[in-house]
Amino acid sequence: MKFRDITHFALAAILAMATACSDNTPDNPSDSDPTPELPPEVSGGEGISANDGDMPLDNGSLSSWNGITATDAAADKAGTDVDLFHEANTFTNIVTVKYNGSEATAVSSNPSIAIHTDGAYVAIDFQSGDVSGVEIHLSGSTTDGGLKIYGNSKFMLTLDGAHIESQRGPAVNSQCRKRMFLHLTDGTKNELADAPVYTDDHFYRFGYNATNEDRKGCLFTEGHLIVSGHGSLEVKGRQRHGVATDGYMYMRPGVTLAVTEAAKNSVHVKGDVTDGIGFRMDGGMLYANNDAVAGKCIKTDLDITVNGGMIRLYSTGNAIYDTSDADTSSAAGLKADRNITLNSGKIEIFTSGDGSKGINATGRLTLSGADLTVCDTAGRFTDDAGHSAAARGIKSDDGITITGGKINVYAWGDAMKAPEVTISGGNVTAYSGTADGIDADRILSISGGTVKASGGNTPESGLDCESADGFMITGGTVFAIGGALQNTPSAMSSQTATIITDVTASKGEDLVLYDTDGQAALTINMPRSVEGAVLLVSAPGLSGPLTIE
Repeated sequence: MKFRDITHFALAAILAMATACSDNTPDNPSDSDPTPELPPEVSGGEGISANDGDMPLDNGSLSSWNGITATDAAADKAGTDVDLFHEANTFTNIVTVKYNGSEATAVSSNPSIAIHTDGAYVAIDFQSGDVSGVEIHLSGSTTDGGLKIYGNSKFMLTLDGAHIESQRGPAVNSQCRKRMFLHLTDGTKNELADAPVYTDDHFYRFGYNATNEDRKGCLFTEGHLIVSGHGSLEVKGRQRHGVATDGYMYMRPGVTLAVTEAAKNSVHVKGDVTDGIGFRMDGGMLYANNDAVAGKCIKTDLDITVNGGMIRLYSTGNAIYDTSDADTSSAAGLKADRNITLNSGKIEIFTSGDGSKGINATGRLTLSGADLTVCDTAGRFTDDAGHSAAARGIKSDDGITITGGKINVYAWGDAMKAPEVTISGGNVTAYSGTADGIDADRILSISGGTVKASGGNTPESGLDCESADGFMITGGTVFAIGGALQNTPSAMSSQTATIITDVTASKGEDLVLYDTDGQAALTINMPRSVEGAVLLVSAPGLSGPLTIE
């Protein structure tokens, strides 16, 4: 089969960028640094969907939670793991707390559980009596109340239409170092909001006080946090984090968690080194809207793993120079101090603060089946002392591995940046307004899938590999265009790549490439206007040179 028989390579519509900069471009856009032109919607050719690059949402402006909830409750099946499923445990000691304005009533089925109340502030102590198998049931509403928990064993906290706003500290504060099974009663709406300024709690166990107890967020627990149920929970973190745990966090299908305010990170997870778990999501809906300086929508000291569900993140915070770390700290949608693995689910990330990153992994980012959209419209961060941080759609300090899924990344700076990028499957669109589409320091290896990469003017590239020997194409369908091409594919490449220089075309124009017989072999609908650009194409069956007439 001749290559012209599999023709019509097309990029589809993507989101217009609003502001920008990158390592090799001005710090901020100006009249001389116009918004880059973006590809129009086109009809796809054989084997390539016209919607591969479509932006499914709005223009990335800060968006309020519109009440969207999880749609995968049917996938929520109770397992037998006592660490992850409250159904595999027994909770027979019941504490019922009912909030009613400025007061709260609390009743326990076990007299060994101590209850201390002050208006609508309730402290439940099952640590002193060493009681296990405790379930705490919350309902009702207060604008001046809260819940504090002391315990020695794992427990269940059920929210059943609870609306709690604290004027003293966290809305829910668990000082128990064992896991909390947080359950949202089916069909209920629950709300938690903490105080903008924390003051002393009304009750402390002997030896405890405000200085030796952590209070890191609106919903805080010292132990692991397991979230289940088919209700919804809205969290407003006005003093620090929205949801914070010193253990790991696990979300089950059917859960809806919306963190609509956060003074620092929306979801902050320390993680558990022994179990090797940071943040894990098997389903549900997680929404976060973060405008804090250097704020992260989801942050963990360990790994992030997503196996299903939907994540929608908005971040508008700027970077900042952290004097204690002697380094810049950037805002991000997803931030892990180790690895990020996206196996499944729909993930949408919008970032716009100077120096921000859509995804930021200190370790490796692995994409194997998720439907991922990242849009970073941010410019470079630079402060008065000259400290600086580039904005990027995806950044990984270790590397990026893509084996499957649908990945659309749009950024003003580099769309993807890592020491090494390996792509063996999936449908990948990487579009940069002024920098590189995909930028790899050591290795850029493509062996399968469909890769569409678009970079800015010279010296930027669609595909940029710093190492001449590390750039390899051994399979897949590849289209890349930019102002330059730093290195061509190495001799280790087993699939031919055709490179055409000095390409000039307008956005939306059908660029026709001809084979040596003068026959139209490839049609590309241009994603942007270019002048003197470098075009690289490679696909199975493409063996001879192509020209533009």
